[in-house]
Amino acid sequence: MTTQPIIEFKNLSKSYDSEQGRVDALLKIDLAIYPGEIMGVVGPSGAGKSSLLRCINLLEKPTAGHIFVNERDQLLLSAHELRIARHNIGMIFQQFNLLSTKTVWQNIALPLQIIQTPKTDIKARVNELLKLVGLSDRAQHYPSQLSGGQKQRVAVARALATRPQILLCDEATSALDPASTQSILELLREINQLFGITIVLITHEIEVVKNICHRVALIENGRILQIKRVTEFFAQQIDPLHPSHEAVVSYIGGHDWDERLLSICQHEQITGLLLRIRFHGASAAKPLIAHLVKDFGLDVNILQANLEFIGNELVGTMIVQVATHPHIDAALAFLRSKNVIVEELAHVP
Repeated sequence: MTTQPIIEFKNLSKSYDSEQGRVDALLKIDLAIYPGEIMGVVGPSGAGKSSLLRCINLLEKPTAGHIFVNERDQLLLSAHELRIARHNIGMIFQQFNLLSTKTVWQNIALPLQIIQTPKTDIKARVNELLKLVGLSDRAQHYPSQLSGGQKQRVAVARALATRPQILLCDEATSALDPASTQSILELLREINQLFGITIVLITHEIEVVKNICHRVALIENGRILQIKRVTEFFAQQIDPLHPSHEAVVSYIGGHDWDERLLSICQHEQITGLLLRIRFHGASAAKPLIAHLVKDFGLDVNILQANLEFIGNELVGTMIVQVATHPHIDAALAFLRSKNVIVEELAHVP
């Protein structure tokens, strides 16, 4: 990544009037997105995710603050300059928004026809895009003849027609089955890697974030609560006193499940210290639990474990029960020295 953002929100707010009164969709947003990264934006329904996305190309106009794209304040552009700037920003939606009376080829060609691209250039570009999205054999089909995944591939090709630097994805996989979702994510990753296109991705599907994003911004009630690398987001320690606690737990798991586990431990008379251990990167591949047993003499009972790749890094979570032992403090200090996050969930007497 370069140090200069390709997209930058500065103290940006968006409000509108409703029957219930004034609604603050976005409040004092500060966010920098860098060339070539895939930024995920997550949060509950009504959090302001789509408003944030639509402010980038001014489909929604902010009430206050600034939005810079390639260091130009979008709010200062003339109508003509804004039209030109939007050629550099592609967009795909949950509903594919294809024209039902036009073929796949014609749908992809449409943005180029609107900006009066020469016909020979349109033909070459559309055929290139059809090959990219794997639909060369569907060029003369109509949307009604395509599956949901194929329709979204057409939408991706259409969004790329003008060779944009930025691709905005608003719940682009929400209407798809799991196999089609995975296929679209692989296509987006390929586009990002081949062309260096910056992708801003709004989603409520946490597996999408784990699969493709480099960083993630958590938004709730119009405010950004966290901005982290995706591995750090899922491996972070949960602070129950932090204002973002409940929102974070809803995405990375924790509190309710822990209470159920505690109840089971009490019922089964499993005593000792109940810990959650989170690790990522190099620490995920080390036999750290074995060290606790061998070097510190602890009796460790693994109650639950999960290991997965997130952002090309191993991220793991364990829930363990450790019997009371005089070396337990030293053992936990050892884990923390290895960049392992250790949370003491409960002590079961």
